[in-house]
Amino acid sequence: LGASAAEAATAMRAVFQLESETITSLTTFYNDVDTVVQYDINKVQDAVVMLEKSRRNFEAALAKFKRQSQETKDEKILFTAGQTLVGRKEAYEANVTVTLDLIPEVNNRLDAIFAR
Repeated sequence: LGASAAEAATAMRAVFQLESETITSLTTFYNDVDTVVQYDINKVQDAVVMLEKSRRNFEAALAKFKRQSQETKDEKILFTAGQTLVGRKEAYEANVTVTLDLIPEVNNRLDAIFAR
């Protein structure tokens, strides 16, 4: 009976160790995913907000340029409005790029976590 009790105790310790490692592994997994969700997803949301703001700025500059091109033939005014329009377009395009670049980064981080 002594040998079987020792074997049972050894088996119980092995099960406890496995449970402990599993809990540690799951906790690490949860924390890693939570970090991605809290940090990276927030970064994407912030980028989308900036993208929307830059789109509205571009649309406003486009409307202003169209209105001014109908109201005046003053080249200085039209040139300035055109420069503003080009700047807003470039800012919008840059925000599109930033936002689209963030999405694969988040996917890659999540894939690395799930691959463990």
